[in-house]
Amino acid sequence: MNNAQGQRKALSDELTQTYAEVNLLRAQLNETREQAAVDALTGLLNRRGCQSKLDTFDMEQIHSTIIIDIDHFKEVNDNFGHAVGDKVIQLIANVIKKSISPNDVAARLGGEEFVIVMHNKSSELAKGIAEKIRLSVEKLKLIQKQTNTHLPSISVSLGVAELSERESWDSVFDRADKAMYQAKQQGRNRCIISPDYCLA
Repeated sequence: MNNAQGQRKALSDELTQTYAEVNLLRAQLNETREQAAVDALTGLLNRRGCQSKLDTFDMEQIHSTIIIDIDHFKEVNDNFGHAVGDKVIQLIANVIKKSISPNDVAARLGGEEFVIVMHNKSSELAKGIAEKIRLSVEKLKLIQKQTNTHLPSISVSLGVAELSERESWDSVFDRADKAMYQAKQQGRNRCIISPDYCLA
């Protein structure tokens, strides 16, 4: 009897330990998944994380995209170094985070380019948010601490596009990207809305 009880207790202890190990592994796996979806420098989503979020969006609703690119960013890196460039990227990411709602999706696409998907918002509403971001970035005062040097003012160019019926995310991103390049060509530090998408 005692032997059977001892065996049951040993088995119960082993199961408890196995259960704890499984939970720990599950938590570690979730953490790894989250890290794989997040840009390490900014805390925004990366491309993969952004795509996962977009898969949950109801395509029957209106959604708009903002593509943001930092103007003359190469000059910041060349003149002040990559550490300062990284700091500029982080500051702009913080402006983006403060400007959007919890339902919106913000990601760093790589380099100095960002994307925001405005959940259930028209291109007009998205343009209002884009302008808010543009003006907030324009107001940033950046000083290099070691040398007490003021950096030239930073600006961003932005393109906005509204997702049309039966349009893919790739297509709306491409239209917002073209609108952003149009903003660059027209002198930078501005926001352009893409024309409506037309199915051929």
